[in-house]
Amino acid sequence: MKKSRFTLIELLVVVAVIAVLMSILLPAVMRSRSNGLAASCKNNLKQLTYGYEMMTTDGVDFNKDGFSDRHPRRQHAERKCRRDE
Repeated sequence: MKKSRFTLIELLVVVAVIAVLMSILLPAVMRSRSNGLAASCKNNLKQLTYGYEMMTTDGVDFNKDGFSDRHPRRQHAERKCRRDE
């Protein structure tokens, strides 16, 4: 009884098919990852907005409590936004 083995051509065809499938699936995976990160960022911004809104309704003075326009993080963010424009 003769054993059947894979030939080199068959093996290369299988590798080529796997490569084609990976090239089709990889952009979709990266796109979904990007969408997930965007949703996470959007949720963080929403939560920060809710927090600031709750603080202002409680009567917190942002300038007195260290949330002024001169705050270093705010200045850094503004400079970064201006550079991107």
